[in-house]
Amino acid sequence: MMLWAYTISVWLIASYAIAPDCLSETEGKGRRTAKLLAATLFAGGIGWLLPPEGTDHFARLVLSGVLLTFVACTALLRLRLIPKRAGFLPETEIAANIGFMVVSALVIGMGTVGWGGASVLYSGKVTAIACLVAGVVATFRCGTYVVRGVLDRAGAVPIAPKEGTADPESSANKAELGRGRSIGNLERLLMIIAVGAGRYEVLGFLVAAKGLIRSRGFEERNFAESFILGSIASTTVALVLGMALRASVSYFWKMKP
Repeated sequence: MMLWAYTISVWLIASYAIAPDCLSETEGKGRRTAKLLAATLFAGGIGWLLPPEGTDHFARLVLSGVLLTFVACTALLRLRLIPKRAGFLPETEIAANIGFMVVSALVIGMGTVGWGGASVLYSGKVTAIACLVAGVVATFRCGTYVVRGVLDRAGAVPIAPKEGTADPESSANKAELGRGRSIGNLERLLMIIAVGAGRYEVLGFLVAAKGLIRSRGFEERNFAESFILGSIASTTVALVLGMALRASVSYFWKMKP
């Protein structure tokens, strides 16, 4: 279970913190390539080194290959689809995460894995901290991809201006897009903290507070529908991640050496 938790944490960190940010409009092709290479090498290397002593080389190799392949393939899909708005699909991110969890569980469960013993790495508290860090990373980047995917499918995302244009309306859309992304990230972070503390009533307060601030915009139907879609998608992501973090951190933190 600890090895599986670490493997998922490495996947989330490599895929969402190191791999290229396809929503960024300032990164050049060379920088994105370098970040993609760094993410795949990080994932593959950790996948080989992470299993405890006594794990056979074949299991290490397969686990390393699974990590490297999933990180590289999902990043390349984003690079190809997201900037072109040809397939900014929330189901792509969800399927990639579920698929990786299932495949990595099969590899670990069917492989010959050693016993971590009393090492510092394979302790309950360290594992819980790794899960927490990975969960926060997923809250920001994965949450943004899923929410933007839902809005994109509904045609409710403002169109960012093209390079070299000075269209005031397009610039306003770009600014609105950036502000919405930042608000959504902070909103999901507060939500997973609330879920982790078992205070589910805070979720309603956060959504109501955001709605109160933007109440004037509800007079426009398109904005109202975009707000509702974004809020539901963001809250769903925060609930899933928050409950997963609460269960995993509680489980590993209480685990005796």
